[in-house]
Amino acid sequence: MTRWGGRRWLAIVGFPVALVLTLIYAPIERYRPSCGGWKVRHYFDGPMRQVFVDKMTEAMAEDSFPHIRVGNSVFIRFYDVDDFIINNDWKIAEAIGLGYGQGNSRFSPPPILIDIMDKARQAVEGDPSLSETKKKRETNVLFRDDCELIRAAAIRIEDMVPEDLLRYVPKSPLPPQCTPYNMRGWRRDCGAVVRGDAVITPASR
Repeated sequence: MTRWGGRRWLAIVGFPVALVLTLIYAPIERYRPSCGGWKVRHYFDGPMRQVFVDKMTEAMAEDSFPHIRVGNSVFIRFYDVDDFIINNDWKIAEAIGLGYGQGNSRFSPPPILIDIMDKARQAVEGDPSLSETKKKRETNVLFRDDCELIRAAAIRIEDMVPEDLLRYVPKSPLPPQCTPYNMRGWRRDCGAVVRGDAVITPASR
């Protein structure tokens, strides 16, 4: 094989291999806060709060989770959504709602987040499908299944126009299993996620 032929073979084979390895191992995917489960996750666009980025990258570093931070942008490996991201999105949002910043320093949560937390508590406490014991338990973990709370803790929604924000539109008529409590996670069997007039995640039939 000639030298040119060897280089051409190396380019033909090497480039795809290098591309695949880069996609798998290099942090090139922009991280976006999210809510939901493995099957359906809702990703939030918009300017992330610095306190959220500080705490998320702090957690990533402690867990040796591959990432790169550039200002208030964070990059992770392509489609590297695992238990770490799913669990920490809401846990870090909850810490911010409780007034804990980087290194567990104390600070005042954003007023808009406090307002949404109050509404979430009222929704749980006023849900007739929940027992008093479950109401008390769920008010202690408000953020775990609440997409609006996670977004408000992670994204400066007060700096965004309403048309750019995701909205959850419940089905009409609402199925009997769709209580205020279990729709906090924007369940597909209870409604659709839209932005403006565009459906982002359609409701399941």
